[in-house]
Amino acid sequence: MSFFYPNPREKLTTARIMQLNVINTTASARQAQDPNCRPKINESDDRFPARPKVHDLMGFLLDYAKTITDQANNMKIIGKLIKQDLFYEDSEEKKMQKHIIQNMFDGMRYSAPLLKNLTAIKMHDVDSNAILF
Repeated sequence: MSFFYPNPREKLTTARIMQLNVINTTASARQAQDPNCRPKINESDDRFPARPKVHDLMGFLLDYAKTITDQANNMKIIGKLIKQDLFYEDSEEKKMQKHIIQNMFDGMRYSAPLLKNLTAIKMHDVDSNAILF
């Protein structure tokens, strides 16, 4: 396998790392945490087999669906905040609003490489034991 074409295991692992960062940004936005203090994840907590199969991808996608739902729910709340177009004179409220929005933008930035890795995975068959390539 070429250096420029990661194998399915590397793609799933990278996607998982990005997903964990999306989860962190979503949680940080809910708490209005300073994005500079948010932990950045560089290692996957999931160990995919050397030759992942369709069921490994399906398991990841089911988990990722929950992540997207959580992120979407946050975006609805943030959308309402932005529509209100409130200008806070109080520096603490202004700072919280900035943290919420910055965390969600960061989450969207992590979503791009996550989806790029997922869409680069190929399969010959939808059989759950089929090998990914």
